[in-house]
Amino acid sequence: VLYARHQNATEDKAWRAKGVDVMTVVSDVEGYDRYAAAALRLMHAFHLRFKESLMFRPNSDVLTAAQAGSEEAGVDAYLRVHRGTKGGRPR
Repeated sequence: VLYARHQNATEDKAWRAKGVDVMTVVSDVEGYDRYAAAALRLMHAFHLRFKESLMFRPNSDVLTAAQAGSEEAGVDAYLRVHRGTKGGRPR
């Protein structure tokens, strides 16, 4: 066997586990490209995937509670993420 695949991760690859401060990296990126920094902020704040953060459109993807059909107490707005998701499924 030349290569063996494993179903489970053997190490934590998260930035937090590596001791990286996310906001410091975002600030550094912002010096080069403010749009890339905005995508990184979306990914960090809402746990979006890369493609989802790039395809996010705030004017149509941020819904009020009434538009979302939910009157949950304490919730003012919802994110509708469907562009760039796996298989186009909403998250």
